[in-house]
Amino acid sequence: DINVNGPLSVGANSLKLTTGGAIVDGNATGNDLTASGLSLEGTGSIGTAADPIETSASTLNLSSTGTGEIAVTEANGATLSSATTGSGQIKVVSTTGDLLVGTVSTSGDVTLTATAGDILDATSAITGVTVNLMADGDIGVAATPIKTTATTLNLTGTGNGEIAVTESDAVTLASATTGSGAIKVVSTTGDLTVGTVTTSKNITLTASDGAVLDDGTAANITSSGGTTSITATGTGKNIGTAANPLDIDGPGGDVTLSAAGGAVHVNTVTAGSVEFTNSTVGANVTTTFKQGGEIYSATYAANTDGHLTVRANGDILNSAGTTVQVPNAILTLTSSAAAGSIGTAAKPVLTKAGTLNLTGAGTGEIAVTESDGVTLASATTGSGDIKVVSAAGNLSVGTVTTTGGVTLQATAGAITDSNGATNNVTAASLTASAGTGIDLDTTIGTLA
Repeated sequence: DINVNGPLSVGANSLKLTTGGAIVDGNATGNDLTASGLSLEGTGSIGTAADPIETSASTLNLSSTGTGEIAVTEANGATLSSATTGSGQIKVVSTTGDLLVGTVSTSGDVTLTATAGDILDATSAITGVTVNLMADGDIGVAATPIKTTATTLNLTGTGNGEIAVTESDAVTLASATTGSGAIKVVSTTGDLTVGTVTTSKNITLTASDGAVLDDGTAANITSSGGTTSITATGTGKNIGTAANPLDIDGPGGDVTLSAAGGAVHVNTVTAGSVEFTNSTVGANVTTTFKQGGEIYSATYAANTDGHLTVRANGDILNSAGTTVQVPNAILTLTSSAAAGSIGTAAKPVLTKAGTLNLTGAGTGEIAVTESDGVTLASATTGSGDIKVVSAAGNLSVGTVTTTGGVTLQATAGAITDSNGATNNVTAASLTASAGTGIDLDTTIGTLA
């Protein structure tokens, strides 16, 4: 081992320490090594998290092997040209100035901190299991993002510092937070799974060859003043899932959700009603809705992959008379509010879908009119009334449940049973009418 009792300074010259063991801080506190270019190489650890090597250098090259960790605290801004080890953790802190990053590699965790500066790209290639990047300003910039290969990312900027990171494969973005800087995270291959993303400016999250998924926690994507753009790319690549839609909070600017080859599943966390404003079918389907001051635009496939889920912390309404287009797939509308409704009797939600899943809550009602034949897989609420009409074609019924009344109507077709021997309708009363026949299993108080 080399026990560095320092301070050792070679001024503007370069210094290289090499050992077949560890490089250990021998003076507990205070600077250990000063050089223009500093190289530390060992087969054991280079410093420890509890007692790092303290340096003052322009360029750092740090190399260990096996389970050896690397722990260095740099007094001034430096270029971390390389820091590599086998499976030990890497922890480099710059207490003053920017930290410019080159090659950092381990099969363990990586933590890079610029306490009073930026973390910037210098042909960066950061490889680790969990990569933690913390800066007092920027973490990369849009033109030259930090490049990573990680399983999990935690990115923390402050003030107006932006965050710009490009990840080479599938990754969980556990957190990306800054004050008023833009956040842009791209996964070039594989899915991007998202936890907490917070700023007052624009947010851009892109999976260039994969899905953008929610991490399943209560964490949200929140821009309090900027726009939010989410893109999933590839056939069958979705934004969120029906069971776990992507959580987006506000208030902020407009939200763009693009999954041209797949589905869009979104949960609008902010309390307030959602109202559909437009829905058009071309090569893809684009459906827009508003909540408060935000306009959401969702683009999804026009084929059987093109599902749409909207979960709202309020009612889901259709005052504008828009027909929500999900022509060959599943439309899921859910209100998570205490008394959330899906449409109203006076102004039902208008749909053109292959399958409907409708969930209200408490006294909230469900009122939907489908333009074509449809499978009503489920329609459930607490005590509100449920009314589903198919204007043309058959209405194939799965499970309909409320302690209120149910009205099912197939104006020019039949009402059919889609779930075999399982009960179709559980309600206080049922009114059913069809052009060509009715076949249902029911548990009801009154039949009309």
